[in-house]
Amino acid sequence: MRLSQDAHTKRTRGRSLLMEARPEGTPARYSVRTADGVQALSTPDDDRQVVLTGCSVLSMDSEQEDVERGDIVIKGHSIQAVSSNLDVAALAADGAIVVDAEGTIVLPGFQDGHRHCWQNQLRQLISDVDDLEDYVDLTHRTVAPLYTPEDVYIANNLTAWGCLDAGITTVLDFFHNRRSAEHAEAAIAGITDAGIRVVHASCAPLSGSWDGKWPADLPRLRDTVADGVYGPATVRMGVVGSTAFGPEHAALSERNLRFAREHGLAMTVDAVLGDAGSANLVDLGERGLLGDDVTLIHCNALSPEAWRHIADSDCHVVLAPTSDAQIGITAAVPPIQDVLDAGLKTGLSVDVEVALSGDMHTQMRLVLNTQRMLRSRELYYGRPAPERAISVRDVLGYATIDGAHANGVGDQVGSLRPGKRADLIVIDATAPNTMPRNNAVGTAVLGADARNVLAVFVDGRARKWAGSVVGWDQAGTLVEVERSRDRLIRDGGLQYDPINGMTGRLRPAAGGYEVAVEADYGD
Repeated sequence: MRLSQDAHTKRTRGRSLLMEARPEGTPARYSVRTADGVQALSTPDDDRQVVLTGCSVLSMDSEQEDVERGDIVIKGHSIQAVSSNLDVAALAADGAIVVDAEGTIVLPGFQDGHRHCWQNQLRQLISDVDDLEDYVDLTHRTVAPLYTPEDVYIANNLTAWGCLDAGITTVLDFFHNRRSAEHAEAAIAGITDAGIRVVHASCAPLSGSWDGKWPADLPRLRDTVADGVYGPATVRMGVVGSTAFGPEHAALSERNLRFAREHGLAMTVDAVLGDAGSANLVDLGERGLLGDDVTLIHCNALSPEAWRHIADSDCHVVLAPTSDAQIGITAAVPPIQDVLDAGLKTGLSVDVEVALSGDMHTQMRLVLNTQRMLRSRELYYGRPAPERAISVRDVLGYATIDGAHANGVGDQVGSLRPGKRADLIVIDATAPNTMPRNNAVGTAVLGADARNVLAVFVDGRARKWAGSVVGWDQAGTLVEVERSRDRLIRDGGLQYDPINGMTGRLRPAAGGYEVAVEADYGD
């Protein structure tokens, strides 16, 4: 159908008309869709007041109602107000920066509950990997010992830019390549230099040589981070779920739990899997050693008894949906129904970009699809089925406030209400893949993707604006990333096809986890 000239004019002007829909006397200084506000909104300023106007707000907070069309006020590092009836003109008269956010959805920044950021020079190199041992052979046994602190910084910095672009404002960096204190500090700096919030879960390397100063160095690292040297960052102790997935000193154990608690460190546990992970959880649970300061990752193929101890001890859970399903980790099906049956919430995580995508929309959709698919199958065959199908709001909670609690930062971020830190994202609800806004939650989960993230605020500062990340030297990053990648590929003796990556097994699985130096507990 050919549009008349009048209809064409109306259609092409529709977007600008939408942006102009505001009360008279409250002109916007900037628009979230244009780049001219980036300098004013991204520089450090403890006194800056910003008003995002005309947006829908999904608070994800039990104490703050959602807003169909209203405003959100940021003062310095924190959220000052969320309302549908603010006096924007008065705020502007007092010096607030008014930003036109008409036609957008504002929600908390996404929380990635576990990612191995140090590997990301090798993004998608083994996209077809379908065996955990192949992944371990490449990453831990071959290239991990080759990493310098500079390599770690480059990979983590690249990861942080990708996170910001996708609306992720906090990433838990599970760093199991800590060869030295310099490696650990490079991991933190690489992420925070991009302006994202990081939870650094420090774990001993799973193979190869290292300085042996873990976990003894963790209190020093925690204190350094607490002094604000690296910006918005916290430190946790990282371990694996059992000795089936790492050396004894790097595994979940009474000794490591006691060390963490004696030094005021929460703990994140990767590779909580199968019979070995179940047995360890049951043993520690029966001795009263688990608690709400412990976050468990994957939690795939665990026994009912293990789940009972997880629930009884108030441990947090983070699933890795695409990792389990695509790589084929233990039972491979993301255990969302086990989480629900235990009466728990969960966070979500990317895990490894050497094989997987790096955004949270993929994780939300897969966990939503998985639970509903399995439930519907049981209903079809007339078998006992879960009473309820999870909703888009459920999975948005997993990716925001529930994930923030699992990351240990839920008191600061993960939801939008006055007093919490201003970590939020602005999604375009007028794009071809998001209009019309019939269901803001559904749009945020199912309609939108990274291209629709117009703006990202972390700690009150714009880190993505008008659709572009702020301060990123794309050309310089590419040079550094490719140089680091090429050296690791060369020194690791690897062969790959730039079109198809690496295919098949790297080598026959070596088996086991061998380290050249034992851990130092500072005893």
